Amino acid sequence: MNTDNLKAIRKKSGKTQKEVAEGIGIGQGTYKNYETGAREPNNATLVAIANYFDVTTDYLLGREQTVSTESLKLNKIKEHINAINDILND
Repeated sequence: MNTDNLKAIRKKSGKTQKEVAEGIGIGQGTYKNYETGAREPNNATLVAIANYFDVTTDYLLGREQTVSTESLKLNKIKEHINAINDILND
């Protein structure tokens, strides 16, 4: 895994390590180890991270060096819509 890409995509998304870890169903320490290179995620977790950030696994593995800023914007919009829905459903 390309740890620089993983950290960069998280920071661009404005998420904390804890938020990402919770979003993909792992512990914060485990996610931190992925960012520092102390551990490598298994294939299922790699796919979960890619889906969470709406990027390709190739980007996370360092085979692609660009990520769409449109994907990041779309993720933010989805979060806002979900938050509004949560408020309306309470």
